[in-house]
Amino acid sequence: MISSVKVVGLGRVGTAVAARLAERGLTIDRSEPELVLLCVPDRAIAEVAASIDEGPWVAHVSGATSLGALDPHTRRFSLHPLQTFTLARGPEQLDGASAAVTAETDGARELGYWVARTLGLQPFTLADETRDATMPAPRLPRTISSPCVARPVSCSSRQALRHRRSSP
Repeated sequence: MISSVKVVGLGRVGTAVAARLAERGLTIDRSEPELVLLCVPDRAIAEVAASIDEGPWVAHVSGATSLGALDPHTRRFSLHPLQTFTLARGPEQLDGASAAVTAETDGARELGYWVARTLGLQPFTLADETRDATMPAPRLPRTISSPCVARPVSCSSRQALRHRRSSP
């Protein structure tokens, strides 16, 4: 689908992502990329996006930032790996993790899925900006095992946990 990517932000996520893309044969192009992937802190996404010339696809990896932060770009999506990253490990930490893809168009969603799979991630659609409000919210896959996903605990579950702790 694409052959060149510029990864902006070489922290924990950006380092792993750039290494994996290079492993998979994509050109890490700093001058004229087909995709600019923002791996910067959430608070910097809008400012960095605004500094990018229109033309290439632009995406971010934040799970807490809307696509509106990528304005004025219209060729955009987000790809959020549900994974904790460390600089002590390489691109293998991407392998098999789930990734939420948010997109406004079918083309953006298709590219987001392609990038996720290229990275070794298991993509799913979390939501999109154009989803009809009357449609039910998408369900998360049962295979998510990330510390980033909070799981509600019912009162009966808490009581069972207390009972197990107090039992000999």
